[in-house]
Amino acid sequence: MKCWINMKKTGLKTYMVLFALISLLVACQKEEADIFPNSPAERLNKAISDYHTLLTDAPNGWEMDYFANTVSPGYTLLVKFNKSGNALLASRSELTANKAYEKDSCLFDIIGDNGPVLTFNTFSKIMHVFSNPENPDGYGLEGDYEFVIVKASADTVWMKGKKYGAEVLLHKLPSNVQWKQFADNRYDFTSLLFSSKAPALTLKIDKTSYFFSAGYTRVFTVKRASANPNPFDVPFIVTQDGIRFYEEIEIDGIKLKTFRLNEAKNGLVSVESPAYTLSGVDDLATFFTGDATTVWNFIPSEFNSSLNQQYQNIIQSVKSLYAADDVALSLKFNAIRRIFVLSVVYTQGTNKTEGLLDLNINAVNKDLLTVSYKGTGDTKGLQFYNEVTDLDDFLSAVSSSFSLSTSAKINPEEIKFTKTTNQQVYFSIEPGS
Repeated sequence: MKCWINMKKTGLKTYMVLFALISLLVACQKEEADIFPNSPAERLNKAISDYHTLLTDAPNGWEMDYFANTVSPGYTLLVKFNKSGNALLASRSELTANKAYEKDSCLFDIIGDNGPVLTFNTFSKIMHVFSNPENPDGYGLEGDYEFVIVKASADTVWMKGKKYGAEVLLHKLPSNVQWKQFADNRYDFTSLLFSSKAPALTLKIDKTSYFFSAGYTRVFTVKRASANPNPFDVPFIVTQDGIRFYEEIEIDGIKLKTFRLNEAKNGLVSVESPAYTLSGVDDLATFFTGDATTVWNFIPSEFNSSLNQQYQNIIQSVKSLYAADDVALSLKFNAIRRIFVLSVVYTQGTNKTEGLLDLNINAVNKDLLTVSYKGTGDTKGLQFYNEVTDLDDFLSAVSSSFSLSTSAKINPEEIKFTKTTNQQVYFSIEPGS
């Protein structure tokens, strides 16, 4: 009998423990259910409404950092969302007509599709150029016009392309920003930083150099200075004061994503790792004298008046003497003569004739070099020297000491030579095609 009572007490205790556990589980389930008092559909509808309000409550619209896909260059678009469902868009890039500022409009909506999705649902030549499959080469730029909204703050919206998954950001524009001026400034700043003839930028980490080339495409080709460089691509977008990689990269343990142009305009300094810079040209004199491949054309409109007149006299004299159709003067290094030369070229139909006159060009200090005519040249060059009006005077004028300057050393697309003893004498050159 005692044994039965003990067993009975034990069973009662077990029952009470089980009852307590069940009660606790029920309570937990009830507590979890209270976290989301509304249904998923209600929550999605509220998110759509909140995002619609956020987008349309920006009086001057948004700056859009647009990447068509995860390996494409970045583009800057401007967009204003109106409560009526109309979106005004603007941009200026190589994709707009004549690379000029362009505006357009289309309809937009925020729909529910496994989350809130911003869609531009009627045609816009600015937005839909990225998804048009016809150009280029029948597959287009592989870009999106529908974007999953990931999250948002008061002045920034993070989105991802629905098809290709590229991150796209919206930044609220200040009310005083003029759209055309903003787009023109960004285009000009991009041109200041990059061109097809700009030298590669160099990143030095300890004793290793990495070269970032083809910046004009806004997709760097990165190579390590070694026998086996294994190049890789880094897409980026030009910002207000520098550039931002599509995503953070890590090289030799250094994390890099955002850069700002330095005061000297000869490099882009890392924001994340300020000790590291994508460096361009530091000394224009050594850059010029060390370049054995570029043909530098003269820019007559950037000459002082007397030098410009001499240049024009040379052009007219060559045309008159040799029945030339076109005439061009340039500076370049001649590998055969192993010296810098003044090249005078003229064409008659499809025939081209060139004469060379030898120059001593030496870097003597930072951004300072000397130019002098040696009195020698090839046969045709010496003929030009003796027969062409003002060619000797032009050579005398450019035989001097010059200080060199440019708009931005990171991209010395145009170099100005100013005579050190007389700043009223100057001329400019640019890389030829």
